[in-house]
Amino acid sequence: MVSEKRNALRIFYDCLATEGQEVGGVSRYFTELFAYISKLPDIEVLVGVKETRNVYLQGLGVPASKGSWHSAFAGISFKGKRLLCRWLFLVSGGLFHDSETLNWLYSRRLICQGDFDLWHFTGLYMLPLLANNRIKKPLVITIHDLTPERFAWNPKILKKRKELALTADRIIAVSRKTKHDICEYWGIAEDRIDVVYHAPSVVSRDSGFGCTLGDYLLFIGARAATYKNFSFFVRALVPFLLKNLTVKVICTGMAFSDGEKMLFRQLGIENRFVQIFVKESDFFSLYKHARAFIYPSLYEGFGIPILDAFVSGCPVILARASCFPEIAQDAALYFDPTNEVELLKCVQLLSESSDLRRELIEKGRKRVKAFSWSIASAATVEVYERVLQEWK
Repeated sequence: MVSEKRNALRIFYDCLATEGQEVGGVSRYFTELFAYISKLPDIEVLVGVKETRNVYLQGLGVPASKGSWHSAFAGISFKGKRLLCRWLFLVSGGLFHDSETLNWLYSRRLICQGDFDLWHFTGLYMLPLLANNRIKKPLVITIHDLTPERFAWNPKILKKRKELALTADRIIAVSRKTKHDICEYWGIAEDRIDVVYHAPSVVSRDSGFGCTLGDYLLFIGARAATYKNFSFFVRALVPFLLKNLTVKVICTGMAFSDGEKMLFRQLGIENRFVQIFVKESDFFSLYKHARAFIYPSLYEGFGIPILDAFVSGCPVILARASCFPEIAQDAALYFDPTNEVELLKCVQLLSESSDLRRELIEKGRKRVKAFSWSIASAATVEVYERVLQEWK
């Protein structure tokens, strides 16, 4: 993917962030940058992607993946599957198709050619190419959160992430909270870090999808990790659901696990939680027709769903944790994410007061005006220009 312009500043993005997700916040972030920055007259965007399974990149005209390790072997997961598929792709000369390996090789070739002015790094698998200063180009990275560090993930990954952060010429943090965490965990000086906020991505058109779902509260995104606080969320809502028998809880993301289904049965609410898969074009309607969007997570780097809810006119209830107060300010209700009673009171209060609902919706619409991808892209370009000036 290349936007060709004469005498333009060339910014290279490797393939890893977009290949890791079909949809999701990180791939959405980079795709929005590609879209906005490529429109600037004096900047050329070079992306190391030949084909993709990522929905957002496909929307920019990148051909859809012909097959990837994710879907290989009938989608069955097993240890070593990714490496096996990469090996099969290489030894078969591409007859066994894996778009991630194809794009990895393409990105590596572009990196080794070095025909660009600055590299905005997106994935750890390109880290070996930075060893021994082989790529003598300015390097910018975006740190979306420090979840692996805060929740003690694989030590090898933690080592690579820190190594990358120390190697970068400048770091973009997606919130002041993330910047604080970078300084705390990696000991990096504040003046090497620039804060550039994300922006809403929801398509502002009511498809009518939400109208078909009845009366519901909304939970968006992944649930499996402990820090997502889903079990707490479920238990806190039990009294409200038992009293309000027509209200459901709609959850997007993966199908409910056996453990989640067991929890619902134990609490007597097995028919009150509904999992759905949602098209991008339906999210606005999903938010708009919800009683409230609730975000109980203990930690996030930013929280794009907060802004999507604001744009959609949906009241927001947030954990008083992480970056949430920084992003939403006074446009949400807050609760202690360890106190089930506080969350329950927020839901009850919002359900009983139409005035409060209107107030939160209005505050959300005002607050979200501070965020846009054009603002984020312009700020990112300023980071590029600063790095290039320092390299002169």
